This record gives sequence, structure tokens and C-alpha cells, in this order.
Amino acid sequence: MIFAVILAASASLAAAAPPSDTAALPDATRAELTRVESSAERSAMFRKLLSENDGLPRRYGSLNAPDFVRFEMKGGRALIYDGPRLKRATEWELQLAEARELARASIGLPVTLVEAEAAAWQKELIFALEFAAVQPEFSKAWAARASKAKDSLEAAGRLDAWARTAGAGGSETAPALPAAEFDRLALFSALLAQSPESFYDGVGALLPLPEGACRIAEVEDFTTLHAGEWRKAQPRDGEAFTLVGRSRYPTRVVRAARLLEPVGGADFARETIGQADAEGVELSTRLRHWLKWPTP
Repeated sequence: MIFAVILAASASLAAAAPPSDTAALPDATRAELTRVESSAERSAMFRKLLSENDGLPRRYGSLNAPDFVRFEMKGGRALIYDGPRLKRATEWELQLAEARELARASIGLPVTLVEAEAAAWQKELIFALEFAAVQPEFSKAWAARASKAKDSLEAAGRLDAWARTAGAGGSETAPALPAAEFDRLALFSALLAQSPESFYDGVGALLPLPEGACRIAEVEDFTTLHAGEWRKAQPRDGEAFTLVGRSRYPTRVVRAARLLEPVGGADFARETIGQADAEGVELSTRLRHWLKWPTP
């Protein structure tokens, strides 16, 4: 495991408006991060993500389990590391998680969108494929876990059944999301190898997304249908629905629309995410080929 010994974080906060309740990383931790990232830079995707986020602050903070690194925007953009969990992370797990969180930082939208989370996971999968090409031990370990996710847990089939019945009174239990980063990679690679649809269902259904998470289509439909009056809506904390004209809409959708409007709305969100749909189709084919799974 990496970071076997990590010094206590400094209590002083950086001067450049760092996120609240965070602390500076010790020099020893920064040096170890540099070493781990240098190894990951054998991937073109990882180099691209590092370049796009050059100068992004790195801080210690408290994260929800099982995260040990996450991009946050509250109080200032930064990669936040959970010290106790970081100590237990393996080098590969840190490289995988950083690829995803750097991708989330590159997207940098002011609201959590399911499509953006899926796009970030796709960047992690691209990094994993590139890294597997130059790191045989990583490739072997990942392939074994992905096969286990597909065969013994039957994750893809169970997710399809759950997605078909969720919210409609169905009794199918959602597949469990593994706590370990490498096992999450295996699950999502198995889902995407099956089909982009299974992967997108998995991201929306399995990830512990914030309460206010939305899909872009929800924001688009809402702002189009109520073009003349949605800006007048006043969402209130603790209320699940907000009155818009004579209708009541989920407050999370109203808030998402308001947060996205200053940066260009749902159209800007789609442009920022880019060609994620096409990328997902191509990546699904690449994963099936790499895993040596038959074409469905």
C-alpha cells in the first residue's frame, strides 16, 4: 500500500481561498503523489487530465466513505484527499480515482449531472485501458476482476432487471456497488462492455450521487416547457417540490436550472461533456475486445 506513513496535515489553510474545513498536504504526501502520478503518465489520457488541471489545489479534508480523493467546488476548486483512507489506498487505486476526479474537474459544472459522472468514469476507463497496455500486472488483475463481476455476480443482467422495474413497484434488488476502487472499475467496465445503456443505468442507479443530482434532459424539458416563468421560481431548502406557475416540480431540477443558467444552461452542459455518447459506444467495443468477450 502507498502512503504507509503520512504526516499529520497542517492546520493552517492556504491563502488562495481554499475550500473550508480543509488543510494543506504535508510535503511528504505531495512528493508521493508526484511519484504515483509520474507512473500514471504513461497514459496519454492521464497526461491530458493533469495538463488540463495544472495548478489545481490539493488539500486534506473529510470525504464520505469509501472515497479517498474527490474533486470539490464548495468554497473553491480543489482535489480533496481523505487522509485515513488515503493511507490504505493502493497505488493503482489512487491512479484510477485521480483519473476520474481530474476528469470531473475538467468538466467542472456547478451541479451534479448523471451524464457528467458517466463521462468522468469513461475517462477513468480510457486511462485504465491505456495503462493496461503498458502494465501487464495491472491488466491481468483488472481482467480477472471484470470477469468475476460479469460471471459470478451477474452484475449486468441484474442491473438490467432492476432498471426495468425501478420506480414501478418492482422487487428486483439493485446490484451492490463495491467499496474498493479496483472492484468498482471492474463492475463498470463489465457493464460498459455489455452495452453503453447498461453502463449509463449503472452510473445513475448505483453511484451515491448527491441529493440534487439531475439528468440534462430533465433540465432541458423543464426550462423549455416553462421558458417564460421558471426563473421566477423560488426553491426553498428542505422542500422536495417548488411551485412553477401552476405546476410543482422537483426542487433539484429547479436548482439545477438556476445553477446552470449563468454558465450557459443545459446546452453548455452538453458541450462541456462533449462526445461522451459516441465515446461510450467506441469504449464499449474496445472493452469487449480487450476482455475477449463475444460480441452480443
